[in-house]
Amino acid sequence: MTKISDILDRRIYEPLHKAMPEKTVVSRKTAKFFMHVGKTISSPEVRLITGVTALASQPFIDLHNKEVDEKTRIVSCAKTIAKIVVGTTTGVLVRHGCIKLAELGCQFKKVSGEAVKWSTLFTPGFATNIDQIIQHRKTIGTILAVVVSLFTNFAIDMPLTKFLTNIFTKKFENQKTDSKGGSK
Repeated sequence: MTKISDILDRRIYEPLHKAMPEKTVVSRKTAKFFMHVGKTISSPEVRLITGVTALASQPFIDLHNKEVDEKTRIVSCAKTIAKIVVGTTTGVLVRHGCIKLAELGCQFKKVSGEAVKWSTLFTPGFATNIDQIIQHRKTIGTILAVVVSLFTNFAIDMPLTKFLTNIFTKKFENQKTDSKGGSK
């Protein structure tokens, strides 16, 4: 029986890999930059960057979609803005909170350059050095964020998106009326 991962490998990953140029990062400066970015940009920051980029592009696309009528464009733009604002805000807060929770639950202290673990909820028993404990913290924070996000998507994101969509739609419709010479 063929597994989905085998199909993905054959149809997507292998052709993508073959299409990529064979290039190795040889510049120490470039490699150092990549390492720095990988170590310093956190999951909440990545979510914020993604949200800001989406906010800068997607509403414009919705507002200028000539294949639908003006009312649909306004509602679509309002909903897109609401989804991005709510999703980005809750995504950043959830990720940040879960990472902090993982840090609290996975404590250690350094003694002569070695990690001496404390018995806390998420502290790994297998870790032999500080880098492993820090990586374990990040993994626990990510897993917690995924679980919490499943809840917040329904409990916070959906109702708040609907609420903000209605507010933005009314505001955009009023601005459209004002710009055509109508009264508020």
